[in-house]
Amino acid sequence: SVHRIAADGTIGDEVPQPEGLDVGYYPHQVRVTPDSRQVIVVSRGHRAKKNKAEEPGGLHVFDFRDGRLSSRSVVTPNGGHGFGPRHLDFHPDRPWIYVSIELQNQLQMYSLKNGDVSPLPVYVKDSLGKRTCVTPAQIVGPIHLHPNGRYVYTANRASGTAEFEGKPHFVGGENTIAVFAIDRRTGEPTLIQHAETEGIFPRTFGIDASGTMLVAGNQEACFVRTGDGIERLVPSLIVSRIGKDGRFVAHNAMQIHGARYIQINVPCPLGWGAASSETIRLARLEIETGLFPIFEAEHGRITHVRTIRRRIPVEEYLRPQRRFAGTQKTASGCSRPPVRRATRSTAAADASGRTSLGSRSRPSSSPRPSGRLRPRFLPATRRSRS
Repeated sequence: SVHRIAADGTIGDEVPQPEGLDVGYYPHQVRVTPDSRQVIVVSRGHRAKKNKAEEPGGLHVFDFRDGRLSSRSVVTPNGGHGFGPRHLDFHPDRPWIYVSIELQNQLQMYSLKNGDVSPLPVYVKDSLGKRTCVTPAQIVGPIHLHPNGRYVYTANRASGTAEFEGKPHFVGGENTIAVFAIDRRTGEPTLIQHAETEGIFPRTFGIDASGTMLVAGNQEACFVRTGDGIERLVPSLIVSRIGKDGRFVAHNAMQIHGARYIQINVPCPLGWGAASSETIRLARLEIETGLFPIFEAEHGRITHVRTIRRRIPVEEYLRPQRRFAGTQKTASGCSRPPVRRATRSTAAADASGRTSLGSRSRPSSSPRPSGRLRPRFLPATRRSRS
């Protein structure tokens, strides 16, 4: 159905549609093209069953004018047989459509020109890491493009179980987010990473508007056999940071050979003399004052630095904590020992305000080092905020 949206944002009246619109078998998603001239309904279809023939899948394209739909075309490679699309997403600035093919565990790319979707995929890529491990319970789910249009992500989902000691146990499969890099000239996607979701059946996921964070929701609870016994996995949310190369930072670090280090900043309000409700705020203030810089380095070279867009005085971080009470002004206005702001050394910030290394205040009697400060790192490091 199509509904108008009222001026206050509420759902308004339904717009009558022509009789007999064909939306296919088992429609899963409705998307409006970026120019708002067409609507595409993604219909997955059904596999053949013992007493029932296969119901083909397809991409049903409709023209869209003033809320009314009219049939334009249907994309059904091989007549829709062996074609089970689930979701699609549009490239932000190219005429390309990326489709997750649920039943065949694939990513396909189609072109979009003057409202027409190409009848056949331009590129077809496997979404799985191990095609030999495919089971009926292994399927592809949602798909999202990175806001910068350079990467596309799909969810691989597995939930098959078998009885063991009277309980259903996970029989294996891939529960991952597949990351593909997109060729800016041709639109071809190339697989660059599989990131575990640490759970069972990632039903959905989303990428924030800045393109730096992905949140995935694992839907199922299941028992998993491990080397030491049985573990029960529960439904969960997993939050991952996306690096500039499109990969998940923590998973990328795990693939580096040699020493690896991640420092997690966890405020302790009880020990610091602050209210527990201030926990998240304190963590943010540590970053926004420059006291706890966030950066990444590989093999002694800084590869990414989180920019502080608006630096906050360090007093804002000290004030809520009783452990720093002696550094604040008294009620009578008499000054305690002064609190210095975080200093900016040549390694701490450049002219653009991008923080690479924070430095805490030092007593005035302490000699300042001369020359450019150069950090020393292990072969590979990671540092992030929880």
